[in-house]
Amino acid sequence: MNLNTYLDINNSFEKTVKYRLTDRGFYSEVCCLLGAANYCMQKRLRLTIDDEGFSGFRWKDFYEDALPKAENFDAGDLNEITVRESHKYNRRLNRFRIPVWNRYERCFQSIFSSYAAFADILCRSRFTASFSSKPYLAVQLRRGDKVGGYLSNGVLKIESKLSPISKYTKILRKYEHISNDVFVLTDDFSAFRELQNAAPEFTFSTYCQPDEAGYDNNSFHQLNAQEKRGKLMRLIKSVEICGKSSFFIGPFQSNPSKFVVLTQGTRSRSVSTDSCRRWLP
Repeated sequence: MNLNTYLDINNSFEKTVKYRLTDRGFYSEVCCLLGAANYCMQKRLRLTIDDEGFSGFRWKDFYEDALPKAENFDAGDLNEITVRESHKYNRRLNRFRIPVWNRYERCFQSIFSSYAAFADILCRSRFTASFSSKPYLAVQLRRGDKVGGYLSNGVLKIESKLSPISKYTKILRKYEHISNDVFVLTDDFSAFRELQNAAPEFTFSTYCQPDEAGYDNNSFHQLNAQEKRGKLMRLIKSVEICGKSSFFIGPFQSNPSKFVVLTQGTRSRSVSTDSCRRWLP
């Protein structure tokens, strides 16, 4: 299904709903939008987006401006689709392996295939990302507030445990026959150096800057627009490079890792380093 076909199908639905993009983590918003797209397609709802609160940017600043904007419709006529609503629906489909209906090809498919199709259709980056024409491996080292913790309503929240470097080196050596070149997606340059020192037989590359010491969402929103855009551009490029790798290693609780697996179009070229052993919507 291409973009124009999707838009034709989306616009054919009578009831129009709104999905609101917010200032949470960038790929959290992206993956939640894919979930909303799948939910609306199955429920025959016309999806529009409200991106006025999207971290000070608009969707078209990073991706092709594909979806209808909620601002073009009478706000009083639009019901809002929440993350909780679509997430609960999609998790149920995945848990019970309920196939979803592909309205273009008129056949059933897995929810993973549906998400992957929406990632390809809706998330076509405006930035060019290339790393190597030869086979290479890719990893995500998750650091910052996701593993260090952050305050939510006065309570310390830790989203996932730190995956030790030793786990990465063990898996990398298992797939060394593919390549010794490794691209590293990380928000902490010290983690990149730690991986380099632990596996000197590999050649590592990254877009992470030497002064970056872990992503913190509150600190990110204190940056000016140019600084934020630069960080997001490097993130998007890094994720795209990981998606083009021959094999990917990363924590599947992380939304960038989830998105990487979707862009690969298969679950056979990746492995998780955290407690989430397989891809989940």
